[in-house]
Amino acid sequence: MSRRVVWLIPLLVLSGCHDAMGPAITGRWAAPGIEFRSTNGLVELTLPCAQPFHLSPLIRFTGEPIEFSGRVGDLGWSYAFTFRGRLSGDTLFATVSFPIPIPPGHAPVTVEHRMTGDGDPGFDRQGCLG
Repeated sequence: MSRRVVWLIPLLVLSGCHDAMGPAITGRWAAPGIEFRSTNGLVELTLPCAQPFHLSPLIRFTGEPIEFSGRVGDLGWSYAFTFRGRLSGDTLFATVSFPIPIPPGHAPVTVEHRMTGDGDPGFDRQGCLG
């Protein structure tokens, strides 16, 4: 096989796998205090007073539940979360849990959200320190 053809093999493999990468579930959903976007290989969760959390473009949501964990925040502070969601029609029902480190063994704070495509997260109306 000539050298010219060898470099084409990875390109062909990747072009054939484009459906296996990135989100299968696409759209934007929001509710007060939360926004979830999944489009064009970008999966992003925005929570109050924090930079958006970006998932790897190699993560693909093909079914239910939509589930991931991470940390959001800024340089001076951050907090952990776990996101669990399921689509029902055009609505994304999500539960976000935040572990509380003090006192040890304390149950996580859990917030339920009913997110819609035309929902408003209201980030522009929230006061954040810093």
